[in-house]
Amino acid sequence: MNYKITADSTCDLSPELLEQYGLGLTPLYVQLGEKTYRDGEDIFPDDIYEHVTNGGDLAATAAVNLADYVRLFSDLSRKYDFVIHICISSDFSCCYQNASLAAAEYPNVYIVDSRNLSTGHGLVVLEAERCAREGMEPQEIVSYLQVLTEQVDASFILSRLEYMKKGGRCSSVAVLGANLLRLRPAIEVTDGKMHVCKKYRGTFEACVKAYIADRLQGKEDLNLRRVFITHSGVPEEIIETAEACGFERVNAVPDTAVGECTIVGPTEEEFIEVAAKAIDSRESDNIGEGDAQETVMNAASVQLKCTLSDENTILLCGDASPDYLHELDNYVYIQLPHHGQLDDAMAIFDELGGDAYEKQYLVSDNSGSGKTSGGSDKLVDFMKKEKYNAAHNTKNGIVELPLLSASVTLKSAEKERVCLGDLDCVK
Repeated sequence: MNYKITADSTCDLSPELLEQYGLGLTPLYVQLGEKTYRDGEDIFPDDIYEHVTNGGDLAATAAVNLADYVRLFSDLSRKYDFVIHICISSDFSCCYQNASLAAAEYPNVYIVDSRNLSTGHGLVVLEAERCAREGMEPQEIVSYLQVLTEQVDASFILSRLEYMKKGGRCSSVAVLGANLLRLRPAIEVTDGKMHVCKKYRGTFEACVKAYIADRLQGKEDLNLRRVFITHSGVPEEIIETAEACGFERVNAVPDTAVGECTIVGPTEEEFIEVAAKAIDSRESDNIGEGDAQETVMNAASVQLKCTLSDENTILLCGDASPDYLHELDNYVYIQLPHHGQLDDAMAIFDELGGDAYEKQYLVSDNSGSGKTSGGSDKLVDFMKKEKYNAAHNTKNGIVELPLLSASVTLKSAEKERVCLGDLDCVK
């Protein structure tokens, strides 16, 4: 289905992420002195920092109004099958209330209360996009997000309290005392509200280390697929300190976008397993024998999920082991692994069971020598005998997708993309 995920500008997602995932933002209003601006469009955080540093009052904010939401949803509801808009916590703003009222006239527009702010809000937005991209129905996505909002762990530590004082949240005496004692309060979001969870004492760098250690202590069930370290203009060395505290840099394979596709595997654990298995059984730095040797890295090929122009999905698994191909029932088209080796293809068919007859397949390669081609002819013969749906052999070039139909139109090989010149279809 054709979808659009939007959010209030308070989600603090970078321009790169917004562009990568095709997300839309509705700006809140920011007032500095007598002027009103639209957040992220004609005013940015650095502008506010500069204004306050130069002696100006703290900025005031106002929610996205009802008319703004009506204009947005009226436009998007006509263009997309469904729209999901994720708001800043309803305890921080009336954005959720306004958005819900506006969406009442549009049955394909869904509103979700993130129960959070900043990148805690942003995490919910990115999860909504992932679910939509993977084909979940909008009602399912909303239900999932309502559970997810209770699991997002968002907190921050303050280097100084001047902004709290300007916002009327603490007195001058409290600020003076905190500065003298070098106190740094940590604030967390719980059930959509902010509260002080702990006070740290010392240099800001030392407090950041202690704060992160406390946040991670005893939490064995954290999902580290996506972690935000969010800051508001702190020195680079403080960011480096935060990155080095308790976070291990891992392969960000699953859910990583590559062009128009998304990496779906292997996970770090699966990569380690297949590499270890290959290393344990090898006689050299390669796997296999003779002309069929390949490297350990090649045996753990990345798998890609792509959405085609007909909105169906294809799994491109290259040389991947069938042992770590997951959720095969989610795909309409499957590129069979390991150059069309019959054993690997049969592992896919066995996992799919009766659903295997509803899929369409591509044989990944039939070129090169008999040893390196993997025996695609045997696979083709097997599929004919078992009456599986059409297999499309890519031995003569790159297939222009979607191609799995009774009639196939091919582009000229002289154009920018090289496409299959001769299609071998098994009927």
